[in-house]
Amino acid sequence: MKHIVKGLVVAVISAIAGLPVLVQAQKIDEARMERDIEVAENILNTLLRQQSERRYFFPVEVEGKYMPGYGVTFRLPGEMIGVWGTLAPLDPIVVHSPGAGRTYSYSFSTDEEELDDVAERISELEAEARELEEELRKADREAKREMENRQRELEVEQRKLESEMREFQGRARAEVFRGQARGGRTNRDSLSQIMTKKLAEVAKEFLVDYGDLIGQLNPEERIVITNRGDAGDVWIGFDQPKRSYLVVEALRGDISQYKQGKLSREQMLAKIKVVNTTTSDKKEPDLELFSSILERLYREDLSKTYFTTNDIFFERLTDFGVVYYMSVYSAHDRGNRRFDMPTVNLENLTQEERDQKVKELYPIFEKGIKEDILEYGRTLKSLKDNETLSLHVKMTRCKQCGLPATLEYSVKADVLRDYSSGKITKEAALAKVTVKKGMPQ
Repeated sequence: MKHIVKGLVVAVISAIAGLPVLVQAQKIDEARMERDIEVAENILNTLLRQQSERRYFFPVEVEGKYMPGYGVTFRLPGEMIGVWGTLAPLDPIVVHSPGAGRTYSYSFSTDEEELDDVAERISELEAEARELEEELRKADREAKREMENRQRELEVEQRKLESEMREFQGRARAEVFRGQARGGRTNRDSLSQIMTKKLAEVAKEFLVDYGDLIGQLNPEERIVITNRGDAGDVWIGFDQPKRSYLVVEALRGDISQYKQGKLSREQMLAKIKVVNTTTSDKKEPDLELFSSILERLYREDLSKTYFTTNDIFFERLTDFGVVYYMSVYSAHDRGNRRFDMPTVNLENLTQEERDQKVKELYPIFEKGIKEDILEYGRTLKSLKDNETLSLHVKMTRCKQCGLPATLEYSVKADVLRDYSSGKITKEAALAKVTVKKGMPQ
């Protein structure tokens, strides 16, 4: 009772004096956080579509991620012109093709109505596949077999349509090169400016009107929307120009103040931080080195579990540390529902055989990557002791295998240094590497 009274007195005095009352941090409900982020991703994607005069375009993947103490970051592809060309004023198919003078060519030769039809059909198939997947959980055995057959048919049809989409892109690419030969060029910067402006508008609208839907954030945590995604398509044989980055962020506390009527819309908009920059020539060799180490460790010729085929990219976050992003795969699809698994030298597996092997490899992968973070994370010299190394892994797909969709590893830089100097044992260091598993696939 004495302690309770004492706490109340402190709270009252603090309130009178205008001092902040320190409250124990609320424990995050991870399932709810993941649900909120998925809803927010959908809203943001919808807003992006609404900014386009056409509703059907190459999919833009919005990926949200929560980092305790920092907030939620929503990432879009790094090169928006290449995958989001429908936001250009004339709605062209814009193609990566940097040439002399760092200009980009683009083409209008692809039949837009045909392209729309294919994109729309893909969207319809995806929706139908999701509905079937949901119905499969409720169906009896005989109906289940019928729906599984239909699901396989849909997958085949979708692959065909996606192949057609790639063919369209190839035709546009060929037209680009022909246009270059004729001297037909346009300045990429003007397109980039238009898209940056539209993206900033979408980001602000999302933060002001929907940012409060992520309800578990602390007032000092932030919501960030950025196009600092992956490196985008790199075309061999051309020099890459400097990339343009947009970062739009707001504090959760400011959003709450606005929703409570304590800030006007204009005041809220003024509090949103917008940073529009290009890549700098400043190198971070230790951060790049760690990325290259992971890429090598998890190529299919060296890995003994899952493998990566894409570059592992990273993002330096102020007051947090560095976040690495990687996607891993388990097999190559050879068609007719047969698979090759190169890391374990298995070929022509059935779907069931492949899935079983994927499940067997999972605990080995989870343990192995944790050890790799500890062993090779010691190469990160630029991180401060209180900063964090975080690795976000998008897992290989395996339906009904019970695998998480993502894995997120985190460790403080001082743990890495203490292990490197011998101050703590490997076992003690491993115990300080946290692993957060995403929702089951």
